[in-house]
Amino acid sequence: MTRLPDPAWIHQTPEAFVPVEIHCPVCQKKYGLSPDSLARLTTAREVPCPACGGGIPLQPGPLSPMSKEKLIKEAGALPPMPEILIRARAIVESPYADVRDLAEVLEKDQAMTTRLLKLANSAYYGLRHPAESAHKACLVLGEQTLLQMITLVSTSKLFSHSLEGYDLDAATIFSHALFVAIVSKKICGLRFREFESSAFSAGLLHDAGMLILDSHIRKRKDAYQSLRSQGFSQHGAEKALLGFDHAEIGHDFCINWKVPEDQALAIHWHHEPEKGRGKALAHVLHAADILSWQDPDRLPSEDIRPESFARIALSDEELHTLRTDAWQDVAQIVADILIP
Repeated sequence: MTRLPDPAWIHQTPEAFVPVEIHCPVCQKKYGLSPDSLARLTTAREVPCPACGGGIPLQPGPLSPMSKEKLIKEAGALPPMPEILIRARAIVESPYADVRDLAEVLEKDQAMTTRLLKLANSAYYGLRHPAESAHKACLVLGEQTLLQMITLVSTSKLFSHSLEGYDLDAATIFSHALFVAIVSKKICGLRFREFESSAFSAGLLHDAGMLILDSHIRKRKDAYQSLRSQGFSQHGAEKALLGFDHAEIGHDFCINWKVPEDQALAIHWHHEPEKGRGKALAHVLHAADILSWQDPDRLPSEDIRPESFARIALSDEELHTLRTDAWQDVAQIVADILIP
């Protein structure tokens, strides 16, 4: 495929453009056109073929750039943060509240309480005596654990639909989010105790941006799949198509959801943790994300970024054990609790 002579191609890296293919119906030669060039030709119906001078028809529009603000605005169908999660978070963060206040909030939402009690009494949490009420669950499990459970149930609803643009079903999406949450919490429990309470929630929400981008990826699915087949990473293909990836959009989504800034920043940089202002949580999310998709026959250090592997300071053997245990936890929670 020959590139049309155009300044937009100069100094472009492979992830900076989508190779939009056009062909001349007269001489049958094929050319590549950058999205920037295509955007500037939105009023043109055709361009001249450099070889024969014939007209090459254009179909501008499907790959036209979109501002991030417009994209987020058009994602208005996404559910707002559940009121119960807002109130529960405020209680946990308040120095004047206690577990009784949290129990009172939970008891006003019977559906949430039912799911939380089922989760609390599951083998995963392993309570010696079943919790029969929200008040007892709060006393036994504590505020931070209950807040994580509320986030878990809320996230399971958020990821309850397949993402057609990415060809991912709901169970896969949520299982991945849950795995990253569990592994992130385990790593922080061993190495970064100050982030342990944040790691689980950040892990659950690290791919929330995909919910917003999915409809736009679906409109550009052929181009997206073409990029992936050429070796582009998922977030690299997103940047090539839209100018930003799901991690950046996820950060903005989480800010709107009142997610704490340290978690939102870690979500923003979980694919490029070295840019995360030196915060360990971005490196932790990155490592957990890689472990989720990695072939179990490969060593974690083969795919985790060297800076992140050094920062978390766990051996391949330790990370392999974390991965194995986490998938067992995920299977237990998904099969026994969250999927009817």
